[in-house]
Amino acid sequence: MTITTTPKNQTKTSSPKIVWLTGEQVLGIAFLASVLLVMSGAGVFVYQCFKWLKTGLWEQMSFVDGWAILFHKTAPPLADWTGILTMESHMPMSVFLIGAGMVTLLLTLYLLELGEQK
Repeated sequence: MTITTTPKNQTKTSSPKIVWLTGEQVLGIAFLASVLLVMSGAGVFVYQCFKWLKTGLWEQMSFVDGWAILFHKTAPPLADWTGILTMESHMPMSVFLIGAGMVTLLLTLYLLELGEQK
């Protein structure tokens, strides 16, 4: 790594360039994220089916269980809201992931359509 300095009487005219993502790149990333969410939800469901076929017992995995796995047993957001926590603990993780992926996918497709109209 080299450090260049300018003399005190000379000013530096070039500034560092900031590289921004284009709208198409952002929408591509959002599309990829939505596909990964849907595939993750399907993967959780397939895992649950596999465990059921092996043991004969259905292993329930809620959103709260998934949060605990990902973030090492920290409380999920809005944990002090009893109603939301009750909904989160009863919502299957596969349904949550597939739903979040579908919402992201629909939003991405809507934004792509808006971009094409311009």
